[in-house]
Amino acid sequence: MAHPFKRLIGSPKDEFWLMLAQLVYRIGVPALVIDMLAKFEWRSEHKWFILGCIVLAIVTLVCTLGIVAPWRFPNPQKATMAGIAGSPNCVFLGLPLIDTVLGNTGMPLAILFGVIAFPVITAGGAAVLSRLDQDGGKSLRKIVRRIALDPVVWGSVVGIVLSFNSIILPEVVGKPLKWLGSIASPLALLIIGARIGFNSLGSMRGAVALVSVIKLGVAPVLALVVAHLLGIEGVARTVFVLLAATPVAATTILLVGEYRGDNQLTANAITVTTVLSLVTLSVAAWMLG
Repeated sequence: MAHPFKRLIGSPKDEFWLMLAQLVYRIGVPALVIDMLAKFEWRSEHKWFILGCIVLAIVTLVCTLGIVAPWRFPNPQKATMAGIAGSPNCVFLGLPLIDTVLGNTGMPLAILFGVIAFPVITAGGAAVLSRLDQDGGKSLRKIVRRIALDPVVWGSVVGIVLSFNSIILPEVVGKPLKWLGSIASPLALLIIGARIGFNSLGSMRGAVALVSVIKLGVAPVLALVVAHLLGIEGVARTVFVLLAATPVAATTILLVGEYRGDNQLTANAITVTTVLSLVTLSVAAWMLG
């Protein structure tokens, strides 16, 4: 029996979904990052929170690599797991979550978390996945070069330059940029729907389970530790931990498509962690008060 989603849209070849994922990753996601960064107002009192976001992204990636390494998963599963397990859905799910739990008091910090964490985590995931890419090579030099040319990294650089110099983009540029950024998430969800393979979920249940444990269990614990060490307290701590506890980001399907990882594993991991997070996020919000 055909998957309902595939019955609705037909069955385009894998090359179509790969091309669409690469197109969105190279145009839509950078536009989203530039739009978010360019509008952000940087404040000196945010310095410890910003540092916390960077430290958390790095520590989570290192811990994820350490957890995944001993397991005997085949590639591209193993590299994909390490590349996506630490990536939180801090924008498309995280912002509505913080708005519901904390209202306007938490939204500026939630936006800041997304602005800082998303590019850092994406660069880290790309570094892991680039070792797998057939065209990327395995030398450190080639990996660094690949990351330096990554469109999301360049989008982050452009956004930071615009923000720090208080440059306001003209409407003729700003509006199309915002529109391009707004289509990244819906198209990512479309690609996820096409890539989900419930028939194959049994064969990759171990990989999906480990990603779920890392994303919904290990990541929020690491966030608590980092927040404690850096003195991030109150509303800032709640935002910090809740966003770290969100499921695997939908946009990771675009990252994995760009670097030729396991798309089906990614789609299944996004779906499973999103469903499980309905419980884990409720528990986390209750514990954080």
